[in-house]
Amino acid sequence: VLERQMEVAGKVIEASLSAREKAKLSVRWPVKAISVSSSDEAVHESVLKLKEIIKTQVNAKEVLVVKHEQKEGIVVEFPGGSVALDTSRTPELDAEGFARELMRRIQALRKQAGLEKRDQISLVLRADADFVSSLRPWEQSIKAKVGAKQLKLTDQELVRKHERLNDEEIRGKKFTIAFDKA
Repeated sequence: VLERQMEVAGKVIEASLSAREKAKLSVRWPVKAISVSSSDEAVHESVLKLKEIIKTQVNAKEVLVVKHEQKEGIVVEFPGGSVALDTSRTPELDAEGFARELMRRIQALRKQAGLEKRDQISLVLRADADFVSSLRPWEQSIKAKVGAKQLKLTDQELVRKHERLNDEEIRGKKFTIAFDKA
């Protein structure tokens, strides 16, 4: 039974990722929900049983199971049903997406700097006030993920020199990443 459920979950995940591709939305950017539609009760049970795995794999806040055919969002068929991706955006979803993208960029810069995973950094992120405030809820996650002993989010010009300084842009938002080995 579990094997069959995992097989269904795999198909749902594959269809969801395909829908993301159609929407040009990387997995780093969370979506509000995916809806799985099927007339097969076994598909419903599998999705409900493995909901958490599916949510994590496709980066969706919710996984819904519906019996009716779907017309909303980006719909992708899979053997036994279809998946609809809710592409509507909220400031919270975007903030999480920016935070994830930012963490990836910082990790790449750490790697370029030749830092080891165990090396701690002192990190400064400079951006406009709105961007800074949208990142505040992600401060602890960013610190933990990138190995930052300290993190300063600011909209002020950087006054002192840093070992690494990079100007970056994500979806039209410009910001500066600066850090030193701690």
